Amino acid sequence: MAKVSVLMSAMFALLCIAVVVVPSGVSAAEEDVLVLTADNFKSTIENEPLLLIKFFAPWCGHCKAMKEDYEKAAAQLKGTAVLADLDATTEEAIAKANNIQGFPTLRVYANGKYLKDYQGGRDEKSIVEYMKKVLEPAYKTISTAAELKAFTEDVSKSRLIAVAPEDLSLWKSASTMTADLVAPSTNMALIESADLIKGVVKADVAANSVVMIPAEETAASDEVVVSKIGDEKELTELIEASAMPTFGLL
Repeated sequence: MAKVSVLMSAMFALLCIAVVVVPSGVSAAEEDVLVLTADNFKSTIENEPLLLIKFFAPWCGHCKAMKEDYEKAAAQLKGTAVLADLDATTEEAIAKANNIQGFPTLRVYANGKYLKDYQGGRDEKSIVEYMKKVLEPAYKTISTAAELKAFTEDVSKSRLIAVAPEDLSLWKSASTMTADLVAPSTNMALIESADLIKGVVKADVAANSVVMIPAEETAASDEVVVSKIGDEKELTELIEASAMPTFGLL
């Protein structure tokens, strides 16, 4: 009887541990989504290399509809990106400070900074693919005259060329932030020397500048615009302008 009693006690202890480790009603996938509050919101943004935050409201139908896919995506992205939830109805001050206007609002942060609003699909596959690619360069690095010639000859889109930027991180940040907006209408490239583009466009091009060739125009066109790279706001606006019709640049 003593042996039976000891065995039953051991089984009961294991059962108690299991109940603690896997709380009722919480799936393993759900545990992969980090819950944000005022206590950990700032530190999480500062410490996570890549982060997607879903600002939601419990009553929001669209938020409920994507909940399972979001959890599954979080499980798939472990080690690549952290997916987090913030209840904007209980953390109103954070929602207000971040100008959250509707639900769900999904925002991407990288290395302590806001990167962009998530604009992809709300299914598991779309979220996973987007987050795996979000930090990839939104531009092509060109190092030869042949590559530059091929790039500029594709007149189906506007072509935006960063020429030897003084601050490469500024170009990387601005091009990444605007990639979703301009990708349908603009191809972007980086060249590290102004000498490479001499003779390709009519205008004089110096280092730390951006060359914009409108869609349907050749590199030798008089419509080519050369602008000096300014601060991040100016560069972002310049890149966004490349997605507008030509008259939008006048």
